[in-house]
Amino acid sequence: MPEEVPAAAPQLGEVGRLSGVFFSPAETFQAIAHRPSFLAPLIVLTLLSLGVTWWLGYRVGWERLIRSQMEQSERFQQMTAEQREQAVSQAMRFVTVQAYGGGLLGPVVVALIVSGVFLFVFNVLAGNELEFRRVFSVVVWGMMPYALASVLALVIIGLEPPEDVDVQNLVASNLGALLDPDRTSKPLLSLMRSIDLFTIWVLLLLSTGFAASARKLTFQKALRWVALTWLVWVGVKAGYYAIFS
Repeated sequence: MPEEVPAAAPQLGEVGRLSGVFFSPAETFQAIAHRPSFLAPLIVLTLLSLGVTWWLGYRVGWERLIRSQMEQSERFQQMTAEQREQAVSQAMRFVTVQAYGGGLLGPVVVALIVSGVFLFVFNVLAGNELEFRRVFSVVVWGMMPYALASVLALVIIGLEPPEDVDVQNLVASNLGALLDPDRTSKPLLSLMRSIDLFTIWVLLLLSTGFAASARKLTFQKALRWVALTWLVWVGVKAGYYAIFS
């Protein structure tokens, strides 16, 4: 049978949870484990994702963004001027649909994937019996620091000159901001950008949420599993860049 959560969990509405996840996460995740929900944070994350997408297109421009991305490719650099313009022109046909599609579906798709991974980790590897609904709720609420990062991104995009906006690292809250992207290997840059303040915050919140959702899990045990899963993901990303860059 699925594991029970304490019956005496605090009762919090959606507004209380939105603030509580930042200021009193332990009590908030007890309430979330007792009565899972995910609509409010998912709406906030999606609206902010779409807002960042629109603001980037308006302030920086899709053509500049495409050129900036393509110029990082050795293949693009080896093209003739005519071939480069052709490549940019072809990308412009789809960039708006892709960008807004990603902005709209990105938060829910990421949350579903992360939830599936942690369902496997905690149920199969750690021997718990968590329900997908609880895991998904913990993941979505645990992602809320990224909403704050999106707000900061909106401010940065508005303040920075369009040509200076770094799409790959909008909010310089990670160690990758200390490195020169042009002189640093992609595997190392990927590793350093993974060590991010908002990501660490999310990992701590996820650990708090999973610990509140299962009797067998203490915060320390949950944190070990969450951190190990994150380290595997960081290693996979770095390995990908080492092989294909």
